[in-house]
Amino acid sequence: MNLVHMAVPRNKKERDKETAAAIAKTIRARRVALSVSQQYLAGRAQCSLATIRNLEAGPPSLEMADRLDAALSELEREAVNPT
Repeated sequence: MNLVHMAVPRNKKERDKETAAAIAKTIRARRVALSVSQQYLAGRAQCSLATIRNLEAGPPSLEMADRLDAALSELEREAVNPT
């Protein structure tokens, strides 16, 4: 994403769509960095595999993005401090 382009004011719908796309990209990158499958993340976030696939393909709902963020944060903590 071009930072200059991001600085240009747009309507709320366009900003929300851009933010959701950035969230989806970040979630996928975190999942891949942790070497976990979409299926595994779905189980940890208590959602369906289809939800993960759809999220990574397009903008997620903010509620689902929050649930996935929490699951990924937990996985990241476990990777740093294995029990």
